[in-house]
Amino acid sequence: MIADTIEEPEEEESISLEPQYENIWRILREISDHPGK
Repeated sequence: MIADTIEEPEEEESISLEPQYENIWRILREISDHPGK
């Protein structure tokens, strides 16, 4: 049961990181689209 409780937060962290990476990719794309800035 202890292992299950430890796995739960890890999964939540991975899920919370996914949107952050997506935002970073969007920012990188915007920068690549606007090299002048």
